Amino acid sequence: AGINSGVDHQTLGGGPYARNADGSLKGGAVQLPGLDLKTYPNAVYYASQDIGLAQIARSDNGGLTFGLAVPMWTLVQCGGLHGHIKVAPDGTVYVPNKSCGGEQGVAVSEDNGLTWSVRTVPGSSSGRTDPSVGIGSDGTIYLAYANGLDLSVQPVFDVAQLAAGERRLPIPAWAQHPGRGAEPPGSSVRRRRSPPVAR
Repeated sequence: AGINSGVDHQTLGGGPYARNADGSLKGGAVQLPGLDLKTYPNAVYYASQDIGLAQIARSDNGGLTFGLAVPMWTLVQCGGLHGHIKVAPDGTVYVPNKSCGGEQGVAVSEDNGLTWSVRTVPGSSSGRTDPSVGIGSDGTIYLAYANGLDLSVQPVFDVAQLAAGERRLPIPAWAQHPGRGAEPPGSSVRRRRSPPVAR
């Protein structure tokens, strides 16, 4: 896969391919047959940190083989440790990071992992635990992260326009604060809403 073997903090993820308006696959992706000679319907991604950057590779045959690895970011943009790969129904790939320029962030690819951009949450601060991406049933993409003493959850898109829709909700008793165990009384979850992501 072009990624060093034995490196720390590896993750696998998979989902639909991102497609152009004419139905072709973005980024030059080509679906290939797997061991059973059937074309595998989804892309499979493997990502891992390395010494100076974090890389990701895509498999087009169900994980049988992987293409060349590409960097999602460099250490100038973000720290090496990252969370788990998530793929949206439209094929957009997300890999969260706890520290991108001093803020929480997520690397995003809209062309099946060929190119990547880093999006950050203004006003957030770097964390000690990995953030997580969640995908709502309406297509909204959420980034959950530990921000100081609060557990914050907010959409990845339109972060500059979220303040008006912000409201605070109590953390349920079953929820665990990342890296701290049960949440102390008086803590809250910050949830910000935005329109669903266009597909």
